Amino acid sequence: MPRRPFSKVVLCSTHDFGPDRNGQIQRWVESNGGRYSSSMTPEVTHLVATEQAFKQQVDLVRQVRQSKKTKIVTFDWLEDSLLRKSRKPLPTDKYEHDDQKRRSRKKRQNRQPRGGMFIGNSEAKSVNETAAVAGGCAEIAKYGAALDREAQRNELDWKMEGYHIYCDANGFTYAVNLVRQDILAKFSERCMIQVFESDDDRDGDDDDNAAGNKPYAYAAECRYLDRNGEVHSLMVAPRGSSLDLTMDLFRRYFRNRCGVEWGTEGERAGSRGGECFVYQAAAKVEAAGSK
Repeated sequence: MPRRPFSKVVLCSTHDFGPDRNGQIQRWVESNGGRYSSSMTPEVTHLVATEQAFKQQVDLVRQVRQSKKTKIVTFDWLEDSLLRKSRKPLPTDKYEHDDQKRRSRKKRQNRQPRGGMFIGNSEAKSVNETAAVAGGCAEIAKYGAALDREAQRNELDWKMEGYHIYCDANGFTYAVNLVRQDILAKFSERCMIQVFESDDDRDGDDDDNAAGNKPYAYAAECRYLDRNGEVHSLMVAPRGSSLDLTMDLFRRYFRNRCGVEWGTEGERAGSRGGECFVYQAAAKVEAAGSK
């Protein structure tokens, strides 16, 4: 009997994630035993919303906020849940679009000890943000070092039997490092997408085989190191794919992760703020690409 980890989930979304991701949301939920609803109903347990939709309080968000049981979460909640080995839904605390919680935290930050010098709200905000950023930078540096050690232990740059990392005609090695950091929330996540080329021609096309000139086969895989130090893997393009298909799936996955097209001037900066990963070159990439 197939697993149904999302059997208790009825999910709705704000439909503004782009055509690729909108389709992914419904397929992922239904293929894991959940239900997808195109509109808000009393049965909906989760609304996946973009930050922009939440800030603008679109109709779906307004309807959900009247319900006490429905959680308004980011796309990361769905993606991180399905990247778990069990694929069970994660707790929503770290993924909720909840401005009431943010206001509560802000109120606590602005509290001052009795008898001390009075600081106005705007000054307190500036002081608190500066302290948070300073503390966050130190925490990120400490956590980043731990992630580096974890990445080495779990081999984020890994090997695929019968394949080597693909290097194009311009000498670029397709072991692409992506990083997402939030200084104020004090977390960092990393993933690497690798494109592979077969070592030999055993997966070639029959017509080319007869001519004795079998083409190479290709594949693409992503490994993701989450904020808890756990490594997850996802096959982006299956083994034996053509180069055109593999690169098309690679570019599509990069766009979904980073919010920009691969090969453009903006590829090193995400377009959706904290929701996006950012492409970073790594010293280990060249070594990983050697045959």
